[in-house]
Amino acid sequence: LMVSSTFDFDAHYHMMGMMSFFWFTGTFWIFFALGLISGGIVLAASILLKEKPKNRTLYGTLIIVFSVLSIFSGGGFIIGALLGLVGGIIAVG
Repeated sequence: LMVSSTFDFDAHYHMMGMMSFFWFTGTFWIFFALGLISGGIVLAASILLKEKPKNRTLYGTLIIVFSVLSIFSGGGFIIGALLGLVGGIIAVG
């Protein structure tokens, strides 16, 4: 018996559209790492802001920059990025 496969990679690739582009090209992992690193830096800057408030301009700027950068990777469902922006602006201002 010969079993033929009905799975056609090219058709499947086009059917999945943009998701398959991100997954198969490795771009997904780049954005994943970008989001993880950005979130870690925002968290670290937030903790340092609480511990050393006299450097608030530096830590607030880091929070703003990496919150904006995290938008490209999903931004904590966008709410995380917006909260980071608001917190960074309050720290700087």
